[in-house]
Amino acid sequence: SATAFVPSHLERQQPHQRSRPTAAKALLLPSSCNGETSRDCHVILSATSSPTNQGSKTHSSSKPRKRTVKNNSKIVEAIEDQASLVERVQTIPLGKLTRDDKRDMLTMMRQLSSMNRRRDDSFSTNSLRQRRQDATMVEQLLDRLLRERQHMTDAHNHEEEVIALNLAIKAWYNANVKGSADKAQKLLKRLTEVTTAENTKKQRQKDSQLHRHQPDLYSYAYCYAAWYREAVFAEKNVGNTKASSAAMRKAESVL
Repeated sequence: SATAFVPSHLERQQPHQRSRPTAAKALLLPSSCNGETSRDCHVILSATSSPTNQGSKTHSSSKPRKRTVKNNSKIVEAIEDQASLVERVQTIPLGKLTRDDKRDMLTMMRQLSSMNRRRDDSFSTNSLRQRRQDATMVEQLLDRLLRERQHMTDAHNHEEEVIALNLAIKAWYNANVKGSADKAQKLLKRLTEVTTAENTKKQRQKDSQLHRHQPDLYSYAYCYAAWYREAVFAEKNVGNTKASSAAMRKAESVL
């Protein structure tokens, strides 16, 4: 079964008082990663500090508290801008998304799926809700891009679809909320099916760009890590060894 270090302050808490763990099994993948998230290559997915602990450091003096208020207002403003973009692209008719629209959508997806957004958790009144909201917005943008591709048969849209799916998987890994692992695995399955079908088509056409579109290797790593955290949470925080074993089997099936 899965094992993980549990801080002493969590040992004293009741199961319902414990937050979801942020630990992910150390995983180092090959440096020859493909895809838009390849900048994360050479990074080991490992344990990270609790958002609660990070927040306590922020309020250690009056000066940081002032910066927190200022930063918090900027975060709220950014969230409103992001929600506005999601609403706007949903109202654009199919086939009418411009190159600038798609660029803005992919840029926002990269921002919302970034690991660095974890630092925003200490400024949020409900970090779990915020992380889920981030991942949900990424998936909404993904869905809009997919519907656009179904309407348009341009090969360029397929490349955007692969990029968007990789980003959505990363966003759900970073969300670290209930159901994240299941969401990530469904997207990974969809990504694999899309790229397999496209490469089969290119092979029949003897296309020289046969291997141009592939799932990002780190998409598999993020999916694995999401299931691993589910296993840790089930065993250490809930005491459900059966659920923990099931989550570990799903994690291993990703590799």
